[in-house]
Amino acid sequence: MSKFFYVIAGIVTFLAFILVMAPASLLVAAVEDQLKAVPDLKVGHISGRVWSGSAQIQYQQFPTTVTWDLSALSLLVGRLSADVELREQGLDASFHLSVSGNEGTIRDAKAVVDARYINRISVGYGLDLSGQFNLSEANVSFANQWITTAVGNLDWPGGIVHIETPQQLYSVDLPPLNGDLFMHEDNLRLAVQGSGERMLDLTLKRTGWVAAAVSYAFMDLAGLPLPGSVSASPEEPAVLLEEKIL
Repeated sequence: MSKFFYVIAGIVTFLAFILVMAPASLLVAAVEDQLKAVPDLKVGHISGRVWSGSAQIQYQQFPTTVTWDLSALSLLVGRLSADVELREQGLDASFHLSVSGNEGTIRDAKAVVDARYINRISVGYGLDLSGQFNLSEANVSFANQWITTAVGNLDWPGGIVHIETPQQLYSVDLPPLNGDLFMHEDNLRLAVQGSGERMLDLTLKRTGWVAAAVSYAFMDLAGLPLPGSVSASPEEPAVLLEEKIL
């Protein structure tokens, strides 16, 4: 019996050593099919080990360094649990990821995003931002490749925003804005308010389309030409933009 015990202990120790020392590229390779399913996502240099590693990734114009620390104990109960950080010039984010089967959660997500990071893509749409955006108290759950619940808060301290239209370039000094993240009718929504009124409503649909509804209140505050009826409610959408991003 003692010989059998030592043989088993030796095998377990050897397997544990292999797992701990296995390169992080094995972990990325294990989810290669899922990564390929995301358009415009590229994975670059991978370093470290399976349990604690990092990878260079880029989604469209947004490069990011992802680092992770896996919990070995969670794997014993069939769940992947990891602390994840996203770092890049203009981006500092962290969250706890837990996955079991086809469902999981993202908890305690926090992020500070510099406007220059967002401007990599927003300038192409005529929007040049300033300052920093702060995400806090964000929690998301997902199942069957879609989001099921979401809560979070996004703050921007206000500042100068340059808005380019076909007619002219506007420089607008906006007040502080606050956004609430939530799910509504199977869609992920971010409702942005400022000066006590709804300014902007962003909606991400399961189909991968995102819709941006800009209210009359925002148009008036920014001094932009008001389309349609000037008697419309301030919180009604004055401009609606849609684009497929996923």
